[in-house]
Amino acid sequence: MRKRTLILLPAIAFCLTMLTHWLFADIISPGIYSGYFFVDRWGQAVLNHGSHYTFVSETMAARLRKHKGVPIKLNVTKILQPMNPGAGMITEAEDPLIEKSPLMNLKIRIEAKNTSVVQGRGIKLTVSCKNASQEQISVWPGALRVFLVTNRPFPNKAIGYKDPKDMAYWYYQYVYHDFTHRRKLTVASRGDRIPWSAKEMATHGKNLTTKREPEKYGDSVLVFGSGAEFRGKLVIGKKLLPREYEVFIYLNSEFPCPMSNRIAFDVVEEEAKGHRDRLLPYPSYPTPPIRDANPLVREKRKFQVPARLIVIRSEGKIAVSVDMKSLNEIELEVGHKMVTGLKHQMFAVSQGQKKSLGSGLGGVRANIGTSYITREHYGIPQQGQNYVIEVKFVIFETDIPAQHMWSPGSGKYRELWSKTIRSDGI
Repeated sequence: MRKRTLILLPAIAFCLTMLTHWLFADIISPGIYSGYFFVDRWGQAVLNHGSHYTFVSETMAARLRKHKGVPIKLNVTKILQPMNPGAGMITEAEDPLIEKSPLMNLKIRIEAKNTSVVQGRGIKLTVSCKNASQEQISVWPGALRVFLVTNRPFPNKAIGYKDPKDMAYWYYQYVYHDFTHRRKLTVASRGDRIPWSAKEMATHGKNLTTKREPEKYGDSVLVFGSGAEFRGKLVIGKKLLPREYEVFIYLNSEFPCPMSNRIAFDVVEEEAKGHRDRLLPYPSYPTPPIRDANPLVREKRKFQVPARLIVIRSEGKIAVSVDMKSLNEIELEVGHKMVTGLKHQMFAVSQGQKKSLGSGLGGVRANIGTSYITREHYGIPQQGQNYVIEVKFVIFETDIPAQHMWSPGSGKYRELWSKTIRSDGI
């Protein structure tokens, strides 16, 4: 049999750009959804694709239960989103299609001898990746991510975490407010690259080689021959507070892509006397308003604001980001001890019709990341149609501190500056 080499590309899908420093809002609509269905340790039914989660209703969960652990594609006909920002819940969909690909022959598995670990020590995992086919499979190790998951995210300050890009430790957060059953469903996760290079994995693995791919990755890829296997040990989660978690490994690539089994584990606090383990209480939300914030006392602050967009159209999608070289400095008057933030709304204009592409909310950072507008999820771009992308930016002040599920408009909210930027026709 002639051997074929399969190369996995790192994912740059829209799901990685939905959430940034605090929480980016998005208008969730019916369409094609792909992922793995499962029920997590907290009893929440979800469709999971790497860092992206969509909740699933009990009725839909009963239909999808037999497809647990296999990659599926759903044509969702009805999805609920009671709050924006907020996650969605799939309530109606056509029968799922099982996604098949030779790439799924890469079997990933994790094991943990101890699933109750003391705070600060992390969970020790044994990781195995094995090619169960006769074909070669090439993997960029940077696409292999270890995901930690919780339903009780904590703020950065709780663990003294500081990110050089000012990102939250729990970078991906999804919250669904089920007002009918008076409950709140929550999933928060973060993904970290595995700690091994292609060379290290090839050295310690079986029937593994490396191949230089500097143009695509700036690094080498790992080539799994027939029956090739890598086994390694890693420790993750040393910063975690005592509570319940899950962990899994995902090949962050175009769907369908392999995912490992999920392991539930607990982080516990070891007391000085008796070494009794206990879980710490869950910090309360929301954070209350700043008491001495005074919008009547004005102070001057400087901000960097965008002037241009970078819009790139390709087959089936449009990528939108801020041209960081276009930033201008402005000076605004802000209330004493008031918190400032930036929100944006994105639209596509074509043939006199304006289509909303969602909105975002976060700290005052002009870099809103890259949004991917795909034909599969938004119905655009269509062949033969011209589009102009509009993004409205607003800088505001509020006495409500930035936090998980931030609702700045409920306090002493005031808009300080706004500007709509339009792209050329594409």
